[in-house]
Amino acid sequence: MNVSDDLPVTRRAPTFASRSVNARLAAGLRAAERWLGGTGIKSQDVRAFLDHLWARPTITPETCDLWHAYDSDVQRAAAGGELPRSVVDECIAHQIDPSELHGLLMNVAEIVEGNLFARVNDAETLWHLQEIEDVASQHGIQLPSARSFGDQPFADQHGWGNRVDSVELARWRQLT
Repeated sequence: MNVSDDLPVTRRAPTFASRSVNARLAAGLRAAERWLGGTGIKSQDVRAFLDHLWARPTITPETCDLWHAYDSDVQRAAAGGELPRSVVDECIAHQIDPSELHGLLMNVAEIVEGNLFARVNDAETLWHLQEIEDVASQHGIQLPSARSFGDQPFADQHGWGNRVDSVELARWRQLT
């Protein structure tokens, strides 16, 4: 069975099977950002955390320690802690169940964090991307096309894919 990018909204995640963790992360981040835009949630703390994750595909051996040292309340929530009260309040003000945002943050973070110090778990990263897609699709948001990440095969760099430059990252951040 061939999986196509033309499948219904809830079925784009499987098309990332041949794409790198970096591509899966970027697709999940785009869906999360579009979800935020669609819900009206503008939390600067959440956006700062997503910006931090966006930097992952660009890190070098020289910048890795600094990237990994990042710490925030939202990051701790994405690791399984509680969402900051201000974020919960904003969700409630926009009539959004805070668990939706919490789930998005945890799944986006796990695409990276679950694989940093171990062998990349291909099936698990795809599962997290599917979870993101399931939440986003409830708001009419789909993942970007896997074809947009054609230069990011899973076979490169032990599943992580190749590091991207700032121009490519900027392109990824505009994908719909």
